[in-house]
Parts: sequence; structure tokens; C-alpha cells
Amino acid sequence: MGLGKIGVEETIKSSAREGVGHKERKEHEKYFYEVFSKIVDQRKRVKLQWLQDPSQINADNLNNVKHEASRYFRNKTENI
Repeated sequence: MGLGKIGVEETIKSSAREGVGHKERKEHEKYFYEVFSKIVDQRKRVKLQWLQDPSQINADNLNNVKHEASRYFRNKTENI
């Protein structure tokens, strides 16, 4: 008979641990999540403002906030 799905899975995991080793998960700083949440909330507020009044000023403001948020998230994820 062969190994079941669980047996194969455990064999692969144990072989990987022996070959590569086990790496503990890194805890992210609470600060990162607070800043992340503030940026997302700001982006949502600006988008809602633009939806209520689709003027060019609000559209420009939305684009600026979206670019700043993307830049921040891209830089943070590169460092993780």
C-alpha cells in the first residue's frame, strides 16, 4: 500500500525541515498596521469625496493620495 495524502504531506514537510531548516515567522510591528490602516482610511475618504463631487480638484486629490499610498505600500513590502 502507499502513503495516504497526510502521510505524503508529512513526509514532504519533514524532508524540507531537515534540508532547509525551520524558520520562525516574523512578527510585524504594530506600527505598520496602524499606518496601513490610516492610509487606507484616508484613501477611502478621498474617494468618497470624489464620488460625491467629481470635480477636477477632487480627482487630482484622489490621484495624489492613491499614488502616495501605492508608493508607501510598495516600499514597505520590499523591506519585508
